[in-house]
Amino acid sequence: MTGIAAGFVENDLSKLSQNVVVKYGRRVNGSVKSAQALTNMARTSYGKAASVMKGIGWVTSAYSVWSTGNDIWNNGVSFSNAYDLVFGIVGFVPGWGWAVSGGAFLAKEAYLYFCD
Repeated sequence: MTGIAAGFVENDLSKLSQNVVVKYGRRVNGSVKSAQALTNMARTSYGKAASVMKGIGWVTSAYSVWSTGNDIWNNGVSFSNAYDLVFGIVGFVPGWGWAVSGGAFLAKEAYLYFCD
């Protein structure tokens, strides 16, 4: 389910990087950089962070689905692991899939906390 969170962070950083504007030039490492060069450097660093977070989200989500599939293979199907597998796969769908999978995860955790 980490992919859900990483997807939201990635989108936030992408939007943030589009809005970064440096208004004045500054001295960086002994040389003066123009405002446009500093703006481009800031946008690039946010874009790289967004790409890293997206990659981490994909890897952890894939591992979660694989781990749940492995549990089903070794211990048989139960409602809990089938639920995790279905919503883990749904979590790979951008937008609505992240919301549905995140909501299902929170609902399951609330159920386990209050009812189990």
